[in-house]
Amino acid sequence: MTRLEATRVIIDHAGDAAIIASLGHPAYDLFAAGDRPHNFYTCGRTLAAYANGARGYHDRPASDDELATKVLSCAAQAMPEAQAAEALASLRAIESAVDIRAVPLGD
Repeated sequence: MTRLEATRVIIDHAGDAAIIASLGHPAYDLFAAGDRPHNFYTCGRTLAAYANGARGYHDRPASDDELATKVLSCAAQAMPEAQAAEALASLRAIESAVDIRAVPLGD
């Protein structure tokens, strides 16, 4: 069995699974045996992206809108949307409250 024939057997058994070919002949054979959306061909490049700390940490602070979206998204797992919005409003009121007891807690 040739390498190309073996590649065709792999494609026949892969179904919708991804097949990733390394550089050189394996990539050429994979393409020749039957290009399909689930084939991925490497080209030898190394791609990288760096983030120094997660979003929301001291070095990369999140905006008020980003924080609100995150709070509402997390709260939606445990309460209705209206209640989550009230909780967010209460959290925002804490910072400017003269007396914490005056912050509305909702129902």
